[in-house]
Amino acid sequence: LSLTKDVARNSAKETSRSLSARAVAIDASMRRGKGPRSSVSRLTSHKGFGGLETRDKAFSRRLVSKTERRQGQIEKVLSICRNKKGSKKKQSPEDLLVESTLRIGAAQLLFLDVMDHAAVKETVDVLRVLSKTIPDAKVKFVNAILRRITRERVQLLDQTSVADNVNPWLMYQLQDQWGAEAATLLVNASMSERATCISVKGSFPKSPEYEFLNRLRESVIDGIHESFPVSTLLSLCSLMISAPPTGPICSWPYYEDGLWWVQDTAASIPALALAQEMSKLGHYESKSVADLCA
Repeated sequence: LSLTKDVARNSAKETSRSLSARAVAIDASMRRGKGPRSSVSRLTSHKGFGGLETRDKAFSRRLVSKTERRQGQIEKVLSICRNKKGSKKKQSPEDLLVESTLRIGAAQLLFLDVMDHAAVKETVDVLRVLSKTIPDAKVKFVNAILRRITRERVQLLDQTSVADNVNPWLMYQLQDQWGAEAATLLVNASMSERATCISVKGSFPKSPEYEFLNRLRESVIDGIHESFPVSTLLSLCSLMISAPPTGPICSWPYYEDGLWWVQDTAASIPALALAQEMSKLGHYESKSVADLCA
């Protein structure tokens, strides 16, 4: 059962844009034997993904990535709500769709800032609208599970641990090398997307010959900093953006103007150190540098 054709066929009939985003996320999260193992990879290559608007693409990607990161806790909560462990027998295409819908719905209710009513109703509607082969009893089953998670969210999460999202052998290795507390902190840090660091154009050494460029740099940094509300100005003319805007990076403020580029702060240190050393020998714009890092 593939929803790819159904997504395209029903896109004109859908009254909710977020329903379409959820449908693509659910289809991409279905565990099939072929294709990329990563749900995010399946999402970006999904035929329905390209037809989504920018905001819906971002929402769909959040759904899939959060579901994948928190898979262990989500599966544990769903198992508790079913009052039984997941079956190991071969699942039918309809069963795969139901399971994917439950995971995407649970991710919204447990780990994303989505209104409960929208998370339940619009996730369940994916089954009703995009598949005519799912029995009504299974649709009601999904609805009941998600509503129970809404009511018992705190109690259910208390029965899980962030370590549930990591393979036991890896957790054992982390605890053995770093200790239980540090291992838990490492796993916790991996549960959210890391901040995006950008380097601002005009990051030159502070010296008289670069005085004009440094003044320009400061005004550029101030302007870019104001464009990202949740960002931190770092010491090396870089910005750490903790809550990036939605949409592709090329749509972020000033990107098309070429005023900044994505670069980890640590990666910019060698270039700045080299620039400072070469500036002592005169203007370094005419010099050649062999980049051996790759």
